[in-house]
Amino acid sequence: MEPNSLSYATPESLGVPSGAVAVFLDDLTEKDLCMHGFLLIRNGKVAAEGYWPPFDENRKHRMYSVSKSFTSVAIGMMIGDGKLSLDSKAAAFFPEYLPVNAHPHVLEATIRDLLMMATCNEETSYTCDSHDFTETFFTDTRPKHKPGLFFSYDTAATTVLCAILEKLSGKTMLAYMRPVLDEIGFRMTRGACRRLKAARGQGPAFCAPRGTWRASRCCASTRAPGMESNWLTAHICAPRSTGR
Repeated sequence: MEPNSLSYATPESLGVPSGAVAVFLDDLTEKDLCMHGFLLIRNGKVAAEGYWPPFDENRKHRMYSVSKSFTSVAIGMMIGDGKLSLDSKAAAFFPEYLPVNAHPHVLEATIRDLLMMATCNEETSYTCDSHDFTETFFTDTRPKHKPGLFFSYDTAATTVLCAILEKLSGKTMLAYMRPVLDEIGFRMTRGACRRLKAARGQGPAFCAPRGTWRASRCCASTRAPGMESNWLTAHICAPRSTGR
């Protein structure tokens, strides 16, 4: 069970009418939505919170692609520790994966590009049947474009970032983040993954709703523990072009 260190206040004291919360809950019921829980937070305090059986405040949920945000935080920590740069070339960390005729755009992709999902790929380079998800980023033979120009949802970008962190630190992402996660009272676990070796240890992540808020609050703070104060601003800037 996670300790509850959140601050609570009445909705009205936070500028939220209680009636609006009631309408929100009625709307959920009317639309027959399958809800697990919710936190309504304003000005850093919880105005309303609720859970639907069998779920409660301690039940951990699979985070799916929310875990990509934690990968970005871990990379930010590594940058803050001086072990990595936004301008580092991803290919430099995996010479063992580079084919003789590696595409020049693959060689150009930087940590910044991967964080922005502005890679050289039109789509994710691997499939569930790929032998090594990270390797496909460098060996995929489909058409490429110059990195840093266009946003394209590319899960391989996060996979490569995790692999870089693991290679440099000798730890899993969660182990590397543990000092910061412990400081903010956040608990996350990793589940089993059918292709864990291919995914570089990126099994599904699980955490409870209150923990998700703690992590969000940490990212929103310019004084987040363990991170350079301006790294978030530095890497979430828009790609250099929005058109082709």
